[in-house]
Amino acid sequence: MRDKRFFRRICSLFFVLLLVAQLLPYKVMELHAEGEQEGSGQTEATLVTDVSQLESGDKVVLYNPSVAKAISSAGGDNYRTPADVTLSSNVVVNPSDEVLWVVDIQAAGDKTYYTFESVKKPTYYLDKASVTGNLRLKTIAASGNQTITWIIETIEGNHDGLLKITNTNPSFAMSMYYGVQPGKENIVFRTENYDENDKANFGLQMYRIPKADPVPTESPDPVTPTDEPYTPVKEGKITSLRNLEDGDKIVIYNKAAAKAMSSTPSAEIYRDQSDVTIENEKFVNAPEEVVWTVNISHEETTDGTTGPTVYTFSDKEGKKLTAGSEGHALPVDGENPTWKITGASTPDSYYINIATKENTRVLYHVAENRFSTYHYEEENEDYFAMDLYHYVEAPVTPVSYNYGLASELNTGDEVIIYNAASNMAIDNTVVNNKITG
Repeated sequence: MRDKRFFRRICSLFFVLLLVAQLLPYKVMELHAEGEQEGSGQTEATLVTDVSQLESGDKVVLYNPSVAKAISSAGGDNYRTPADVTLSSNVVVNPSDEVLWVVDIQAAGDKTYYTFESVKKPTYYLDKASVTGNLRLKTIAASGNQTITWIIETIEGNHDGLLKITNTNPSFAMSMYYGVQPGKENIVFRTENYDENDKANFGLQMYRIPKADPVPTESPDPVTPTDEPYTPVKEGKITSLRNLEDGDKIVIYNKAAAKAMSSTPSAEIYRDQSDVTIENEKFVNAPEEVVWTVNISHEETTDGTTGPTVYTFSDKEGKKLTAGSEGHALPVDGENPTWKITGASTPDSYYINIATKENTRVLYHVAENRFSTYHYEEENEDYFAMDLYHYVEAPVTPVSYNYGLASELNTGDEVIIYNAASNMAIDNTVVNNKITG
């Protein structure tokens, strides 16, 4: 009897183990799947092996592999603090905003210039100040845009993507460097005259997060085929690009700031703002500095087809609004004079895009109180969205005068000399030394 009970227990235990064995693989697979899901959301910055891979708007980590430290936006006035990052198989995983920099690329002749804008502190750039050895964070206004531009060169003989990053200011052409802060013992990122024998401290790698693809913007005014000719509306706010024609005069207005873009310069390379009055969706007494003449053409194509529509905007002196060659600039009569107009996310508003630089648009810069250009950021939509208004000159009311027969004259009186018999007056035009009548 005891043997039978023992046998039944053994069989029960066997069946329990069999059930557990069948369930175990499913549980393991479930846990594995959950791990993949959690890991799929990580951000990865990959090693740049050629600077031609970079595009304006990319985010990068500037990393010194000899000390395993990245340049951060943290630090004092003059130097940048080294920061740790997680590096695995030439990939920086989940870099913090503190070590990320937005790259802007500008070509000028045979040179290519770069700026590095802090993700943690927008509108602040890596800057080589006038003091030897400094590596500061500066706004464009504070730097005068003279020391925030850099040249990137590959260090000869390396195979690890090592780069030398040198400031373009001819008086302080120093390179980013990892070393002791002058007068102190702490190690920082600063600048120094380049030494080819010290690649360990000068050599930087760049890890890139490609910029997000721009969200396609649908035309705000699709044209429905019709046999009826369209008559453009030539007054008030432009809510359809069909109402904008070559030669029109317009005002570019940012509704969020209640400012119009003026042709008057601000800090030489940007456009000033102007207060204007709008009544019934029309400008009242708009100053001539805010009036731009539009010219419309099409980009050239290699196959002879009609290319995308491009626009130029000329001020009262005929000088064209341009994107220039410096970061975020908006000068007149500079490089890059063509623009594209696309519908904004804000209804009945538009983005004014640099035709030669994707996703870079005119912006009203709140902190600087002026207009410039920036890569589009959704959180600043209100200041990228521009309203366009037709400018219509006020009609000139003809002045009428009533002249009566003079009985006496005073000095300064205007008179008409009239012969009643011939019903003619003496003209003030001289022909062959005679006053005509």
